[in-house]
Amino acid sequence: MQRDRAARISTGPTGGPLHGALLSLAVVTVSSSSLVLQSCRDAPAPYDPGEPAAPEAVRRITFDERDDRAPVWTSDGERIVYVRGNVLSTLTDLPTLLSIPHDGGTTELVFPDLQTVSGSGGRPFTVPAVDLRTDRIAFQHRIRLAPELGCGDVFWLCESSGHPVPPTVVQIPQSATDPPPPHLPLNLFKLRVRSAGDVGNLENGPGVDVQIPGRREDPTVVNPSLIQPVVGRIILDYYPAYRLFAQDGTLFFRSSWNPVADEIVYSDGYELSIWRVGDLSASPIPGTTDAISPAWSPDGQWIAFVRLERTQEVSDICGNFQLLDDGIYFPGCAQETIDYGLGRAVVEIMRPDGSESQMIGEGMDPAWTPDGHSLYVRRDGVIRRLGIENDSDLPVPDTEGGREPAVSPDGSQLAFSRAVDGLTHDIWVVPAIP
Repeated sequence: MQRDRAARISTGPTGGPLHGALLSLAVVTVSSSSLVLQSCRDAPAPYDPGEPAAPEAVRRITFDERDDRAPVWTSDGERIVYVRGNVLSTLTDLPTLLSIPHDGGTTELVFPDLQTVSGSGGRPFTVPAVDLRTDRIAFQHRIRLAPELGCGDVFWLCESSGHPVPPTVVQIPQSATDPPPPHLPLNLFKLRVRSAGDVGNLENGPGVDVQIPGRREDPTVVNPSLIQPVVGRIILDYYPAYRLFAQDGTLFFRSSWNPVADEIVYSDGYELSIWRVGDLSASPIPGTTDAISPAWSPDGQWIAFVRLERTQEVSDICGNFQLLDDGIYFPGCAQETIDYGLGRAVVEIMRPDGSESQMIGEGMDPAWTPDGHSLYVRRDGVIRRLGIENDSDLPVPDTEGGREPAVSPDGSQLAFSRAVDGLTHDIWVVPAIP
């Protein structure tokens, strides 16, 4: 019917005013209808709020070939301070303190007057800790590494291997040699405190020496026949923390501020000590043998830490042999290693004076939640939240391979380090467990 009407309009008599008017009306009517229909097709759908937005997923905020470790938050929760580089490096890739926005962006040197972004030159600073009251930064300034292992010569023979006792000067087949004994390269740090951006003389600021214990010399002791005529030897107490550092790079010497006082707790690998900022020395905490990675509770009433269990004490004496000009090997120096083994790592809490110690469970790298009711720890290859007053144990999604958790001041986010390629770490941020 509509098609017939259109045909009559277009084929009727032509030339008159009425025809032109009717034709114009028809065109306008059809065009208007088309526009209405098209407008209906293009109209947006009614607003549908849908499901609430999901929490932001884990995000990687540093991308660097060097090692990024030990993240901590600034008091406003806007930035993360961390260390980049190798704590053992001496010329390049020095450990360097940097900060970065919590959602990623441009990194900045914490102390641009003393360090470089490249890690070449400057001072070796590591493991930062932020005072949330003032944003002052405590850090370990590496002062000295331990001497190289042995005499810097060819190979080792150890008493425990049961080698035949050779004459004073011997020829030794290469197949008879032993692996080098354990070595602790860390020797002396200075725990310092400085505000970000300060440019004053570093030596004028507060600091305390942190001697890594366990290495000593006995210049008069008589060695076994295997190593004679060498007299005297290095003696190394190889504590569990040192083995852990050698195995997976755990930074056992990290420190933590008392949130309500000018005090810092730290480990030297053997025990915990508290340093009152400005004092000339620190005070060991009784009963903290083999304690590492301390973390002060938000109210200042407790210290969480990791106690490393010893397995068995094994002592061995090894000689480092030199190659003489005539092709004969000769003992040059000796080392006795007392190895205490490495068993479980157990998280505990205690009062700052060492009393009222309580076991929380196995784990590493404890970090308090702001309410003081839970601890985040590394365990079984993931970061977990453990309840202090109950047995709750919840894994944090997307933290596989993570370590060194740090909770944002408002408790909503968790920064941590993770190795992407199995070698070097980057800094990541993930929503905390509500």
